[in-house]
Amino acid sequence: CGHFSLSHKHQGKKFLVIANGPSIVLGKEQIKEFIKKEQCVTIGTNLLQGNFIPDYHMFVSRKRFLKYASSVSQQSILLVPSFFGKEIVQENFAGATVFFDLEEASTPNVPAIQGASQKVVNLNVAISSILAALQMGASEIFAVGMDGYIDELNRKMVFFYNEDDVPDDKEVASYRYEMLSSELDRVNRFLQDNSVPFSIITPTSHRKYYRKAL
Repeated sequence: CGHFSLSHKHQGKKFLVIANGPSIVLGKEQIKEFIKKEQCVTIGTNLLQGNFIPDYHMFVSRKRFLKYASSVSQQSILLVPSFFGKEIVQENFAGATVFFDLEEASTPNVPAIQGASQKVVNLNVAISSILAALQMGASEIFAVGMDGYIDELNRKMVFFYNEDDVPDDKEVASYRYEMLSSELDRVNRFLQDNSVPFSIITPTSHRKYYRKAL
């Protein structure tokens, strides 16, 4: 079920997912050195503000894609769910694009990938990037910018932004964080079943995944 033209495209390679937390700006140079040293295939997400030009650039929110499409480098391959439709993409991005199948999982017990389709309980761009890395043949997956709820460096709350880029109130942010946490655990179990290690290498409140590697 489903189709993904990049299946096994980078078999055995290490992958780095670049999410959008403040740590990607603070650790920019170390992250770039890590990419070079480990020869990582990179998947960037949403707005990277010109800090990185990833090999692949993913969106799972149409709203965010429309807002930030102009910031995507033509050197990156755009990765978007097939439910976006070709028209919206062609009107907003002139570079190479690959569509992937993404469906809502009926229960958390559904495997995170079935056939060539991602099955997600909570839609999140970093989670879909991790799954795409696995589909492309990753031997190990690292993430940066998945800072989570607390900004470890300043001991400040990091806001979760809704699709309109308005910070959520504390209660909603807290709920979103719990949802992301449980989805990360669900996806990590699937990675473990496939013998693919996963770690977050910038400071994060998802402590069990943190690994000092920079």
